Amino acid sequence: LYVLFIGVMYLFYSNSIFNIFIAYIASLLASLLFGLLLLKRYPLRINEVKVCNKPHSGILKHAFFSMLLYGLWIVKERVAIFIVSSEMTIEDVALYFVTLRFILSISLIRSALSSILMPRISKLYHSNDMETLQSTYALVTRWMAIVILPITIVISFYTNEIAAFLFGDEYGRISLYVFIVLFFQMLSLLTGSSSIFLQMIGKPMDEMLFQLASAIIIVIVCSVLTEEYGLVGA
Repeated sequence: LYVLFIGVMYLFYSNSIFNIFIAYIASLLASLLFGLLLLKRYPLRINEVKVCNKPHSGILKHAFFSMLLYGLWIVKERVAIFIVSSEMTIEDVALYFVTLRFILSISLIRSALSSILMPRISKLYHSNDMETLQSTYALVTRWMAIVILPITIVISFYTNEIAAFLFGDEYGRISLYVFIVLFFQMLSLLTGSSSIFLQMIGKPMDEMLFQLASAIIIVIVCSVLTEEYGLVGA
């Protein structure tokens, strides 16, 4: 809905920050209305829901750690972007951001499949069905690779043509940079949805530790590689 509203505003109005904000709020309200209509048409039956002793405390704890992890992820990304931008020319920064746009479709697919995996992981873990849990985790990870691999192959072979079509001829020379990014994206698929897994089995502190370590490594490595190798290092 958000992308749809942005498209409409891009066609009929100036694409300002204010219009983007209005599109975001409108998409949230539209989604909320749609959800309420669904709940009204298909109400939950309380006898089909297993109620635990302290449901609210568990939800609040999960929401709190999710908020911290999301905030840490944003800070990590912004710090990396700041370091990269400060060490490169304006032209290289432009190429860098266009390069990152090529992994957007992959990120969306990973997020969608991870959201399918989340409640399943929690249910199987707390019912102590580890064999089914491992097979489910492996199955979803495999499907991530199966769905994303064709996209990666097409992007790898036609990077310059796609970049020139989407962003203009001046960006039609980024195949090397996109290939590097796609390589590490596919490498990360081998680990599966480890972040989701740690949160849903009730170990958000472990995930927090991994994210902090990741942030520290990114800051150090970004500074060294970008200064030494420019855009390739970024």
